[in-house]
Amino acid sequence: MKKDSSDKPKIYLGTDHAGYELKEKVKVWLKEWNYEVKDFGTNSTESCDYPDFIFPVARAVAKDQGSRGVIFGGSGQAEAM
Repeated sequence: MKKDSSDKPKIYLGTDHAGYELKEKVKVWLKEWNYEVKDFGTNSTESCDYPDFIFPVARAVAKDQGSRGVIFGGSGQAEAM
């Protein structure tokens, strides 16, 4: 059963290569529950730098009141800063 999206925040996603597979699973789940999702990448497990994908999520959430951001990574330490 899908939930109504009218009362749900927009969700922004971002990750480096280490969190790619988990991000993709979470994205599917969010869409199944009718959340509006914007994915800032990365789009593969190829090695990349987390700031390229984490900072756009932070900027989007800062500009979009009521939205949420979920970031993924290998350790979560650097992304949390």
